Amino acid sequence: ARFGDDRKFYLYDKGGEYIAGDGSHLTLTAGGFVKAAGAFSGSSTAHVVGATTLGSTLQTTGSVKVGTAAGSGADAFLYTAGTAAHVGIQWDADGNTEGMLIGGADDHGVDFKFFGETSGKYIHWNMARDELVLAATTKLNFHDDSSGGGEHIFASANGHLEVNAGTTLDMTAPTVDVNASTAVTLDTPSVVIASATASKPRLELKNTTNDTNSAILRFVKDKGSAGAANDNVGIIEFYGDDASQDQVLFGRIRTRVAVHTNGQEGGKMQFAVASHDGELQPGLTIGDGDAEDEVDVTIGNGADSLTTIAGDLDIPNGGFALGSDASGDMYYNNSSGVLTRVAVGSDNHVLTLDG
Repeated sequence: ARFGDDRKFYLYDKGGEYIAGDGSHLTLTAGGFVKAAGAFSGSSTAHVVGATTLGSTLQTTGSVKVGTAAGSGADAFLYTAGTAAHVGIQWDADGNTEGMLIGGADDHGVDFKFFGETSGKYIHWNMARDELVLAATTKLNFHDDSSGGGEHIFASANGHLEVNAGTTLDMTAPTVDVNASTAVTLDTPSVVIASATASKPRLELKNTTNDTNSAILRFVKDKGSAGAANDNVGIIEFYGDDASQDQVLFGRIRTRVAVHTNGQEGGKMQFAVASHDGELQPGLTIGDGDAEDEVDVTIGNGADSLTTIAGDLDIPNGGFALGSDASGDMYYNNSSGVLTRVAVGSDNHVLTLDG
């Protein structure tokens, strides 16, 4: 060791290993690398040019920089202590042009764990399972934190995953496949299925079990209290455009409670259509009768309604009544094919039996 004329303290020889000071900075320079076998401690800024090997602890109360300024950075490596002996964390100063922080190497991973302020909440990249774990109820937020719009994914309990959005949740794909072994529950006031394709959308309920049963479309009214007569239990409405492109209710199928008494329950189903002025009127009503297993049916609406029967009318049990029938009245088809009544005591009627 010796002092040179350039005020540098040379070690070994004058090949490049020296210590120098300028009144404010202390510089350690080596032709190969600087090696510290013990702890390396500093209370100011440490500048390292070239390779430096530390056998123990690097400690500083100031700054540690790799490079001297923006654009002059160099790669930095933290190696693992395991038998795989590979890079744990690497700062690739010019990776993807502007630098890249790399954990592990391809086929040689490392674990990362970041803890939150709450006990038991952390993010863990599990190298062995190739999984990113959000422990407990840790949230994955989007756009901003949870104090903002509320867009996040988290597990509110073991086995319960929630996807939340403050306003809108969009799913866009050619096919959205939802596999639920028990049920799919939608808690919402409205579900709209829309398509701009002709004859679409189509709602299909498909059962593929090899038996005699089928799919079921069920309407349930569960009001949370005792039922009452005229409670609606299910409605299907049919809307379309009129000539002014107003959306008009052209048809409806509705089922109501007719009798709500326990043990005597009876229902009423009504098929209605818009009648001449857009007003909905019933055309077919099927209802509970006044005896067990009796069902009454009303066809048409008003005295001027016309009911057309294509084919024969078979009345196996009982007769039929038209108007104010009296005992002995008869009916026949007139020249226009309209069923006409001949009342008892009517004059000027001739009944001809042909054949």
